[in-house]
Amino acid sequence: MSSVEPLTSFASSGRAALEEVERQAERFLAISPLLHEILDGVPDPVMVLNVSRQIIFANRALRTLLGGDNAGYRGLRPGEALGCSHPAESLAGCGTTDFCSVCGASLAILASQLSGQPARQECRIKRRADREALDLRVSATPLTWGSELYTLFVLSDISHEKRRQALERIFFHDVLNTATALRSAAGMLGRELPEPQHEVVQILAGLVGRLIDEIQTQRQLTEAESGELCVNAAQIDVVGLLGDLARSFENHELSLGRRLVVKSSGELTTFVSDYVLVRRVLYNMLKNAFEASQPQDAITLSARASGDGLTFSVHNPEVMPRDVQLQLFQRSFSTKGSGRGLGTYSMRLLAERYLAGRVTFTSTPVAGTTFRAWFPSHLSGGAL
Repeated sequence: MSSVEPLTSFASSGRAALEEVERQAERFLAISPLLHEILDGVPDPVMVLNVSRQIIFANRALRTLLGGDNAGYRGLRPGEALGCSHPAESLAGCGTTDFCSVCGASLAILASQLSGQPARQECRIKRRADREALDLRVSATPLTWGSELYTLFVLSDISHEKRRQALERIFFHDVLNTATALRSAAGMLGRELPEPQHEVVQILAGLVGRLIDEIQTQRQLTEAESGELCVNAAQIDVVGLLGDLARSFENHELSLGRRLVVKSSGELTTFVSDYVLVRRVLYNMLKNAFEASQPQDAITLSARASGDGLTFSVHNPEVMPRDVQLQLFQRSFSTKGSGRGLGTYSMRLLAERYLAGRVTFTSTPVAGTTFRAWFPSHLSGGAL
């Protein structure tokens, strides 16, 4: 370390002397040619840092991103190598400015060094000279090599992911506003038009309501996959929930020619969970059952106490093909064919990741197909 350390606003400013960095780099390079080939084969940029957060090795992906060779980055810190604009704000460089206290890269490296455990963060690096900003997901993994501590620092470019998320938020916001305005306009028409035309207005309002529901479904799925979905637990009346679901299919085109039978054992009248998410899971179960059934079939929706929770079941008399059964709940698979909905995938995603529940199914030629969703009697906690 240098004898005089510059002032810092966040992490330690001390650095190993260049001679020490060269020694560490040569020692690393001498470990095994295979290790270097492995790191060079990793598609994401990888750095090996010493305890002072200085680079002693840069893999091929990083060298391709930045240009130059390994020797050109030795002794630099990550932000300095990536061209971050903030290190210049301090004589001590990367990790020592006010901004560094909220930088995901600095936070991940320090967390891994202090805890001895891997750490992950997201960070946005504003680069110098009007170069494009970097949106990164970074991971820092501590490595002990003899008596010395190092950090394996991996960067993943998530710029496209972030742009997609921003566009999705704008899309859902604008389309929902438009659909809500259409629903309001339909309501105004219903008040202004003569009674013989009210049926047409009701059909229009119903279609707009369905459109809003589909948009909200897709937004919910997007938030669930990104970990941004909020869970709001409250007491749910079982009979009221079953009735709400039944009414949703009273005039649905999928229910034409089919019957919905609702059963409740009455053993458990209420439970605590997120009403919107539970309803979404059960609605998808019912929708799938109606789509899979034949005219004149009866679909059965039931609820019963089960262990320390409640099991909802949706049964239809048809059997699923074996190849469909094997692929259920996969993100890229739909029971309705390529390019269709993600109902079964979203059932398991919402129930198991957010509601502490379970979704299962059975399907045989004799018994037909039954989907079951179990939820605990009391859900605690919020969004993941």
